[in-house]
Amino acid sequence: MKKIISILLITTMVFSQLITYAADVQEPTITFKELTKIELSDIEEISIRSGITGEGVIISSKLVIENILNTVNELELKDYEENIQGGFAYEVMFGLSDNNSIHYNCSAGTEINNRRYEALDDTEVRKSLEYYYNLYKSINSSKWSTDIIAEAVNLGIISADNSWNFPASICREDFCNIAVRMIESAGVILPTENPQRPLGIKDTENINVLKLYKAGVILGKEHHKTGITFAPGDFITREEAATILGRIATYFKISAKENIPYANYSDSSSISDWARVAVSTMYQLGVMTGVSETEFSPKGLYTVEQTVATMVRLYNVIDN
Repeated sequence: MKKIISILLITTMVFSQLITYAADVQEPTITFKELTKIELSDIEEISIRSGITGEGVIISSKLVIENILNTVNELELKDYEENIQGGFAYEVMFGLSDNNSIHYNCSAGTEINNRRYEALDDTEVRKSLEYYYNLYKSINSSKWSTDIIAEAVNLGIISADNSWNFPASICREDFCNIAVRMIESAGVILPTENPQRPLGIKDTENINVLKLYKAGVILGKEHHKTGITFAPGDFITREEAATILGRIATYFKISAKENIPYANYSDSSSISDWARVAVSTMYQLGVMTGVSETEFSPKGLYTVEQTVATMVRLYNVIDN
């Protein structure tokens, strides 16, 4: 009996060791980055296609492309197993500068040099592709501004769940709301206490307007003996926007390198005296240009998408 028990114990131990050994032996894997060896500089644009809608979005923003590439690069891949073929959730295509492309499909995997690979787990990639696909689909903007609006979302300048009509004109209060988000995304928390000035703003209690007033970024629209009016609901003009952007730059101790009193636009004589230096500074910093190469349109109205674009550009100047 003791011999039988000993034999059973030995058999059990050997079997257990075999199971452990089998569990330790895994298929060889390779990361997407090791396999493709593509760099951010190789990519011209990417597209994300939904397997549910069949529709796709095109992305040219280097910031967004880098975020997606970093996630995909971490994928661990193994040889593809034919029996898991089926529909897909999302597919990403990296369009390369040499006119070639590399695809990754959240089901079919990828094919490199006529060899198919699938991911051990692409959950994070699916989440990333789903997020950016839905983000780009939700942005109601002119074509030129879609990428930079997506960047603004990444930077925290605007929210991903916003319902902005981006081509529409923006009011002075909303301009300030976005400005404060940009400033605080750049790491500066503006003071919230009551402004210590002789006259306070009397036609709004918006905390972001008051923060900018306290910081000296806005001065109000009209001054009265009883206080300052800001006109929060009025649409902001292009020269007003340039002036506020200029004061934000000054707040961060940023100035243009060249000493030019105003930008060389054909309608520069229409720029108000108080806005000339700011218009020139924003032009030289690459933050805000004209409506064309020769026209600034100082009294024209500023749009939501123009606001977001200039806030992202100024953020990048501040960050550098």
